[in-house]
Parts: sequence; structure tokens; C-alpha cells
Amino acid sequence: MDAQVVENVQQHRFELPIAGDMFAAAYYRLEGGKVALI
Repeated sequence: MDAQVVENVQQHRFELPIAGDMFAAAYYRLEGGKVALI
């Protein structure tokens, strides 16, 4: 399986397509120049 994680800047999340319209997501926020996963 060759999966590509993409950054959705507008939604503040990283997305990993799974199947069709479904995807896994990791949400984040920027804190002091660092990325905090929430």
C-alpha cells in the first residue's frame, strides 16, 4: 500500500486517504513555532 499523507491547511489537519471519500485525520495547532497534535 502506497499511501500519501497530505496537509489540509484550511482545516488544520493531516489527512490519509483510506477508501473512496473516507480518510484518517490528525488535527493540529501551531504553538510557539511548533506543531501540537490535538
